[in-house]
Amino acid sequence: VIGKRLTRLSNECNRVLSMAAVIGRDFRLDVLQRVAGVSEEELYDALGEAKGVGVVEERSAVGTGVTYRFAHAFFRQTLYEETIAPRRIRLHQEVARALEGVYGRRLEEHASELAEHFSYSSGGDDLAKAVQYGEMAAKRALGVFAYGEAAGHLARCLQVLEVLDRDDRAKRCDLLLALGEALIPGG
Repeated sequence: VIGKRLTRLSNECNRVLSMAAVIGRDFRLDVLQRVAGVSEEELYDALGEAKGVGVVEERSAVGTGVTYRFAHAFFRQTLYEETIAPRRIRLHQEVARALEGVYGRRLEEHASELAEHFSYSSGGDDLAKAVQYGEMAAKRALGVFAYGEAAGHLARCLQVLEVLDRDDRAKRCDLLLALGEALIPGG
């Protein structure tokens, strides 16, 4: 059923939606435009077409303008999984850089999202950013007593560090201590 609805869309619409699927279930228009590299009008046409068949929904939010959301998680999942892995990795890198540009002064608020996208990279600089943003997200989660969320961020940081530099014992120790601090209050 999902595949049938997606095949009714034009190739350009499916291409834009595949990029949106990498961003996430919810996505901002400005981020998608940076990643897709299409004109505003082409982007509006593609999203209008997708909205017309109920694949995406428009949402208005104060301060961010119009955002979009896949009407169902299966639409996003199908589009995401149809994209070959090397292209997905490249798109995650592009999304991460676009998010850094869009969020500029509010990186801490979006550290979780940034850490996730940077963690899909294979480049050392991007993986270092994944750890940095992951720690930032964990600190933010601890600040609101979300111990399980903080532990998840720190566990992911440890996984990324294993790929980035498995011999960095000092950083590993710091992450493990922070993980312990997050796990103890959470039981």
